[in-house]
Amino acid sequence: MPVNCPYRARVHNTQRDGLAALGDNQGEWYEASDFD
Repeated sequence: MPVNCPYRARVHNTQRDGLAALGDNQGEWYEASDFD
């Protein structure tokens, strides 16, 4: 069933400050979405 096939799915990294960042974590708690 090609509808549920993850073959061409894009992977998004949701870590804002990098891999296991242990710092001040400055910035917003969210990123605005753009639905065009």
